[in-house]
Amino acid sequence: MDDIKDWLIKRIPFYSTLGFRLIEIKDGHAHFEIDIREELTQNGMIHGGFLRL
Repeated sequence: MDDIKDWLIKRIPFYSTLGFRLIEIKDGHAHFEIDIREELTQNGMIHGGFLRL
């Protein structure tokens, strides 16, 4: 999984910018986590497009 994490960091700019963390890959799905920060919100709410990544 470290190889995939390295690839994500190098190839997908917003992965690092938004602070994604790859937690698990199995059964054709990937589990990511992110800490919600003030700069990711608007009027105290997280943007819906962000949730669909």
